[in-house]
Amino acid sequence: MEYRLNENTIESIDENHPLRDGDILLEILTTEEYHAKEDTIPHHRVISQNLDPVKFCKAELLEKGVVGTLLVPVKDDILHHEISLTYYLEDKHFIFIDAGHDLEHAMDAVHETPLELNSSVGFFFYELLQSLITNDVVWLQQYEKKLIAIEEDILNSDNLPMDINRKILCIRKEVLIMSTYYQQMSDMTDALVSNDNLIFSAADCRRFEILSARLERLHSHSVMLREYSIQLRELQQTQIEMRQNKNMSLLTVATTIFFPLSLIVGWYGMNFADMPEYNIDYAYPILIIVSLFIIIIEIIYFKKKHFFD
Repeated sequence: MEYRLNENTIESIDENHPLRDGDILLEILTTEEYHAKEDTIPHHRVISQNLDPVKFCKAELLEKGVVGTLLVPVKDDILHHEISLTYYLEDKHFIFIDAGHDLEHAMDAVHETPLELNSSVGFFFYELLQSLITNDVVWLQQYEKKLIAIEEDILNSDNLPMDINRKILCIRKEVLIMSTYYQQMSDMTDALVSNDNLIFSAADCRRFEILSARLERLHSHSVMLREYSIQLRELQQTQIEMRQNKNMSLLTVATTIFFPLSLIVGWYGMNFADMPEYNIDYAYPILIIVSLFIIIIEIIYFKKKHFFD
């Protein structure tokens, strides 16, 4: 598919809308379409090396153009779905090659990209990259709210939900993927800012600098969330250990309370013939009263020492 970009428009090239002087030619190709015409495309050997598989986001500056790849996580299904694209751009010419059968997502991103009068290739590429992270601050804030809710559950629930570990692990994986993505995109825009082949204008380079700074902030935010999730896992483990220690403390107190009674039972269970208590009429009730007195004294003592708190 071929499009022309100029004067705030992205239009398909046909008989009614031919390519004109000053227009930017945008080609969106499948891998098969690219291979059918690769001999006519500049630097096709370098482009072919970046086709399959696309592993990360990068930009490689050539003598008169830029070759790179985009691996963009789809936020609806971060763990399992990514948009894989290879791109080539030069003055007035931009090529997207669909390396992961995500042409529909690529077209959506292209059509949502705003243009302005006399847009350059650099401006279009900047706006395209900008559109990929437009709502990411809000998206990260949603993860932050999820983690705060999990923290409240850990601190306030006597019985932790069974799936809380799975929730924390899932969030940590997704945030890690996005953190890596932001770092790669930041490195890619830094390469574009260097503009060693002078393909971009000074205004385009300034835009890429702004985009790089925004990506760095997103990366820092995602790293903070990942560390937060790790801290929540440690907090959960601490809460479990505290509850286990409390249970063991209660068991220890109960054992200690009944230990003197066990001593009395063992003592008078020896059945020596000369034990005088056997001949006292009120020995049994006296022993009960003594046992209750011992228990009450121990409970008062442990209560003062806050062993029941």
